[in-house]
Amino acid sequence: MSSSDYPSLFDACTPRGDVLDGTLQEDQFAASLATVAHSPDDAAPVYRNATQFFDMTYPTDGLRTLLSNLAGRFLAAGGYDSGGYSSSILCLDTRFGGGKTHDLIASYHLANNPTDIDDLNRHLVEGEEDLGAAYLDAVDQGLNVDTSVFVGGHVDARNARSDRSDPNAPNTRTMWGEIAYQLYGLDGYEYIKEYDQDRNAPGGNTLKGLFELGDGPALILIDEIAAYLEAASAVEVGNATLASQTLSFVLSLLETASEVDEVTVVYSIADTAFEEEAEEVRTLIDELNQIGRRQHKTVTPTSENEVGQVLQHRLFEEIERDQAETLAESYFQYYAGSDRQFPQEATDASFVDRLEREYPFHPTIIDTLTEKIDTIPKFQRTRGALKLLARAVYYLWNHQPDHYDRHWIRLYDLTPADNAPDGSIDSTLRETLFEFVDLSAAVSADIYSEDNTAHAQLEDRKWTEKGIPPLGGHLTTTVLWHSLAYGEQATGLTRAEMNAALGHPDIRFDNYDSALEALSGGDMNVACYYLYDEERVRFKSDPNLIRIIDQRVDNTPDAQARNRFESRQRKQRLGLAASRPSSSPSHQLTFRTRSPSPSSR
Repeated sequence: MSSSDYPSLFDACTPRGDVLDGTLQEDQFAASLATVAHSPDDAAPVYRNATQFFDMTYPTDGLRTLLSNLAGRFLAAGGYDSGGYSSSILCLDTRFGGGKTHDLIASYHLANNPTDIDDLNRHLVEGEEDLGAAYLDAVDQGLNVDTSVFVGGHVDARNARSDRSDPNAPNTRTMWGEIAYQLYGLDGYEYIKEYDQDRNAPGGNTLKGLFELGDGPALILIDEIAAYLEAASAVEVGNATLASQTLSFVLSLLETASEVDEVTVVYSIADTAFEEEAEEVRTLIDELNQIGRRQHKTVTPTSENEVGQVLQHRLFEEIERDQAETLAESYFQYYAGSDRQFPQEATDASFVDRLEREYPFHPTIIDTLTEKIDTIPKFQRTRGALKLLARAVYYLWNHQPDHYDRHWIRLYDLTPADNAPDGSIDSTLRETLFEFVDLSAAVSADIYSEDNTAHAQLEDRKWTEKGIPPLGGHLTTTVLWHSLAYGEQATGLTRAEMNAALGHPDIRFDNYDSALEALSGGDMNVACYYLYDEERVRFKSDPNLIRIIDQRVDNTPDAQARNRFESRQRKQRLGLAASRPSSSPSHQLTFRTRSPSPSSR
């Protein structure tokens, strides 16, 4: 198949409207369980509205497992057949990806707004159509789920009241007091009030008595325990702390939930955000993890191989799967037939499946965002990738190239040329990512500037004038994102990795080689100040001073005059040699090179 017959990116994929017109707002990426549950009017519609939420949600295996377990538990508590699902404690494990908050919000909507979910079965384990139908039938017959949502970062250690707009809400002091009120109102709080006011954790028997106040299923969602324990460790309770009392409560809660049919607990512990927390709090979190893992089912919201599909579903209205299959096979054959080196994965037969699964995103862009950029502390894997790729799609669809056909969304589509004041790729780089790996000077000098004088832009002119894509921008933008990783061994990329990130059937690798050589110092007119072509090609925050000096020297008037004089002198010597031998030594003129002045740097 000729590359001209490959499916075009712009024909095979249709972005969602808010992505295409650039109106996808920042709040669309800021999922908040506490806001959805306690201040829904302040939540973005895509999270507040169950119909919109599930329409925008890709059903990962973890989400299907979670919701199927919950539906089964709710049915069992109401006296119906559970469908074999009996896990009363579910922990969301986010070590390998994001999606934790998303799954908690999905759980909340399943319990509180199930009839607003279009095609519930799509979000349950495949083959469980009867489970979905049974749950919706039970809801129609009056099944109601009492729900409590406790988000540690939403409250503080001295006041656990979650809903400030509720005029009847008591000023709860603990996690258990707040959970009791949310589940069963003032009756629930009165039952446990003494424990709440004294900040003493209730035991299992007391909790069983509390749960008997309900007449159906109860769902308890707990998030950001680490944040709460960190604050609670500073509150003294007798000879202990509120943190230790809270841990005792959670232990009792998990044990009780494992013994009763009515209660299901879904919780998550995200402790990586607390870099300087007290050792006591870290110990408590570790202990809590051990307690939970003994008694519950662990669910991974988004596995490593599902990130691309989550991004696809949110950003694109339609993707022609037959075109994805065709392109995946064509590109695999292209890699296999090339004389260039590629990473081992790109030559394995299984890579075809990955190319098809993650289309229109090239796997190299997914890997870079989830494995390298994810090492930056403030970057949230799925949410951060979604925000960046939304801008990449917006910019690419509104600046479609005319030099060649596009087949994939590539790493170089995360271009700093998208430099709108708010929410752009450039603003994300400068306001968030460069805080940890500062390559702002490299972007301005070497990759993109509004006056088109960055070195990559100068290199691009050589190619675009010939009808060839802007190879300088492709190279430098790709290297930029690989250079943002934390850790010396992770930064930059090998030639094989570069080949995979850039390879296109209509663009010769030799041209990329020439562009990289020029940018690395082969052409001092376009040589990058911050680019280093070593074992791994990378940008560094420290400039290559020798390259800067050489470039400035070559551009001084004296240097240019010397070059012209030496050229004329060579021509004269050749002419004299042809007419008669010289009887006197030639005179030598020495030009003194000026160092670049501070103002010229």
